[in-house]
Amino acid sequence: MIVPPFAEKATIITVMLHIYTCHSADCDHADNTQWRRCRCPKWVRGVLPNGDTVRESAGTRSWEQAERFARKKEADADPTRVNHVQPRRATVKDDIRMFLEGEEARGLEHSSRKKSRTLFERQFRPFCEAPKFVHIDQILPIDLTEFRSTWNNGDVTTHRKHEWMHSFFSFCVANDMLRKNPMDALKKPKTPDVVPTDYFLPKEFETIVAATEKYEYGGGQ
Repeated sequence: MIVPPFAEKATIITVMLHIYTCHSADCDHADNTQWRRCRCPKWVRGVLPNGDTVRESAGTRSWEQAERFARKKEADADPTRVNHVQPRRATVKDDIRMFLEGEEARGLEHSSRKKSRTLFERQFRPFCEAPKFVHIDQILPIDLTEFRSTWNNGDVTTHRKHEWMHSFFSFCVANDMLRKNPMDALKKPKTPDVVPTDYFLPKEFETIVAATEKYEYGGGQ
């Protein structure tokens, strides 16, 4: 049995579970417990919402699966769950459909809705289908970080897509399909440089006013 590399009397003050790798003796990354890519066993430690301390095997060698194990353990130990309506188990496909229908019902511009539909139906949904994320609550921040890395867009488009994704998951939270927005865990992308609109110079403004006097209302001469 591999013993976790932490002292028995370690003080844990953060109310959440953290993942770490318990390396085998022959692992090349034995000195780094936060190394994710090796196939050594993954463990969790920390404090649950009900105050219980945890240090145990996640039962997997996958960092992503260990993340899911930790988040489920936190949710199961959340004392506030009994006082709230449990989120409805919704599928990714249904949530995307309802979100896009909501944009249409709000009367957003066609060009904006078209770009949103491209992001969610042609990019996000296929991304979720590849690892078989059927339900929206299966998606973790680490999965969204991976999805964002596939965009390969400029600053403006990346920033816009990030905001769309945040809005989508906020929609899921507002409709009791999720407890919290996983996009909150992702750092915002670089804010695009926007050239501010300047004022017309006095001479330019005079030219504009003079030009209006040459035309009647409607643009005819």
